[in-house]
Amino acid sequence: MAERLELLIPERRIRARVMALGRQIGAEYSGKKLSLVVVLKGACIFAADLMRQIEIPFTIDFITAASYGESARSSGTVVLSGLDRYAERYRNLPSIHRLVFEAGEGGAGKQKPPPKRG
Repeated sequence: MAERLELLIPERRIRARVMALGRQIGAEYSGKKLSLVVVLKGACIFAADLMRQIEIPFTIDFITAASYGESARSSGTVVLSGLDRYAERYRNLPSIHRLVFEAGEGGAGKQKPPPKRG
């Protein structure tokens, strides 16, 4: 029997929030260098939608996240790989987690804090 999924957030609400985030990022980083660092693979679609809404120039790069290691079950500890090359250059890098979940629309207080960088 196929798993039945329940719609939690309507598409129009997600689309509106992504558009608002694009405007917010454009306003906050206008005249500054903006670099988007995307966590593979899960954030690719969201990042693509967000990039289409940002009207200022930016660069993009990717990092990876893993919590499974060699196991079939998550260890509960997320390890981000690839951040070392950004350590000095992007010391004040804004967190997409902060933008989405702490801005009110994403259910502030209901999400776990972002994983520690490792």
